[in-house]
Amino acid sequence: YAIEVGGTAVIDEKKAYRICRERLPSLSLASTIDIFRQPDLQQELGQALLKEVVYNALLNARMSVLAHHNDWVIALIGPESAARCSSLHRSVRST
Repeated sequence: YAIEVGGTAVIDEKKAYRICRERLPSLSLASTIDIFRQPDLQQELGQALLKEVVYNALLNARMSVLAHHNDWVIALIGPESAARCSSLHRSVRST
């Protein structure tokens, strides 16, 4: 549908993201973290609420994070909080 309407597909699941990149190179892809990284959203939420929202999405909804966003997530929520998020890859949780 995103290709048909010229939009962006929002995909968090790593395998689906990879398959779309390989099979549909013209498809514009984003993840939930890309949405959280939007300056307008960050300004609207503020740093404290953004940190809480992302942490809760990781901890309670087990939101997946694509590898290229790991540094941003850890910088936002902190390494101690990241260590408690089983949805983050083990190597990220131990940094």
